[in-house]
Amino acid sequence: MIVTTTENVPGHNVTAVLGQVFGVVVRSRGLGGNITAGLRSIVGGEIPEYTKLVEDARRHAIDRMIQNATVMGANAVVMMRFDSGEIAQAMNEVVAYGTAVVVDAAGWPMLIFPAIIVAGIVFERVNYRGNASNTTDPNWRPTNERFLDEATGRPVTVWFNAATGERRYVDD
Repeated sequence: MIVTTTENVPGHNVTAVLGQVFGVVVRSRGLGGNITAGLRSIVGGEIPEYTKLVEDARRHAIDRMIQNATVMGANAVVMMRFDSGEIAQAMNEVVAYGTAVVVDAAGWPMLIFPAIIVAGIVFERVNYRGNASNTTDPNWRPTNERFLDEATGRPVTVWFNAATGERRYVDD
């Protein structure tokens, strides 16, 4: 599941917006943790007990949000945000929310594969097209392969060089 705070997922197109999705967690420190944290607050500085509480609550909220998005049929959540608050004095509420979407791969990465295929076809036509039958090399032999050239619509024969393994497409 892709989770992002941005509107879009780079390299992907949003194909369906499924709606809002959220995960809610309410956590509380135990009595011992609250006493330890209270004593630390007298001195000042970070209070690791509460830091861990908030980090765990955020992680748990994201996990619940992802579960809800999966149930909705999403494969990504965009515009993910957190909200938190205090319930009574000893409880912390954390909400992870965003928009559940379906994305597919797109953009320039998807253009690379077709570009490679086109380049390969052009390379093949430039390098392997020729008149093998007029060559003086005795290794060139025609195969039984014949077909119509899609570019010109003319019939071609395939010639094979046993010494090099090259193939050429020769106009009939």
